[in-house]
Amino acid sequence: ILFTFYNVVNLPTLQPDYEWQNIPNRTVGYRLEQGQIRRDSSTDVSWKMAGGGLISTPKDLANFCGALMDETLINEREKRILWSRQITNKRKLTNYGLGFTIARRTVRFNVGHNGSQEKTKARLTLYPYDNVCIVIMSNTNSTKPNTFIKAITPIVLN
Repeated sequence: ILFTFYNVVNLPTLQPDYEWQNIPNRTVGYRLEQGQIRRDSSTDVSWKMAGGGLISTPKDLANFCGALMDETLINEREKRILWSRQITNKRKLTNYGLGFTIARRTVRFNVGHNGSQEKTKARLTLYPYDNVCIVIMSNTNSTKPNTFIKAITPIVLN
């Protein structure tokens, strides 16, 4: 599915993060260790595909958001399906749709998805009815993207 997104949305930097390949402009990852910031090791994360193991840019993820909102990828019916809270086999309502978290305690409806693996953390939050998408990407796995989202959202939505 991710590679279909690549073709449809034209995400030129989305690619597998093969550690053995020389990828131009690949960001170096860092980790916080005993209060010190250290360069993270090069780890093969390609085993995570398609649930991870990929690299891209904030611009490409923002373009992906735009394609979700303007129906380049999915129509209104499909959005409702993806962005509907699921029910467990014990009949409990979750805060998760199909690949997206669903906000419950906010004034404005939003959906999102977190990503993390060695060397990185990321968050994509989409406010579809406001036509706003916020993308946070970090080259350290100690970052808390949701903290940034909470700080930025009131500014962006006002």
